[in-house]
Amino acid sequence: MRAHIYNITTGEIIRTVYCPDDQIESQFGAGESYIESDIGNDSTSYINNGVVADKPVQLSVIDKTSAAVDEAVTISLIPEHAFVSVESLQQEVIGGSCELTFDTPGEYQITVTCFPYLDKTFTVVIA
Repeated sequence: MRAHIYNITTGEIIRTVYCPDDQIESQFGAGESYIESDIGNDSTSYINNGVVADKPVQLSVIDKTSAAVDEAVTISLIPEHAFVSVESLQQEVIGGSCELTFDTPGEYQITVTCFPYLDKTFTVVIA
């Protein structure tokens, strides 16, 4: 059997397992359940009302993909309680937008993460 183990509160797929039917109970713990399915995965799907569903697309936008050192870059339309990550730094965003500045030239990946949405990554070049 192929089954998704998911968080019963949020519907987030934690992992996908392949096991005999009689061993499925040993594959999940407290706060988790499972659904048999041949479709979906933890990156692009979640469990919504007992059905495997596609994660919705994020509408976050960035105002520019290149900027000077110390020039602000703004991301807006961020879902409430999303996390914005740059390299190893991560910050929760409340209020729908964030402004970033960079003090070192280079290329940076900025990722907006908020379950159940798909992650959205922007590349910014700082000169």
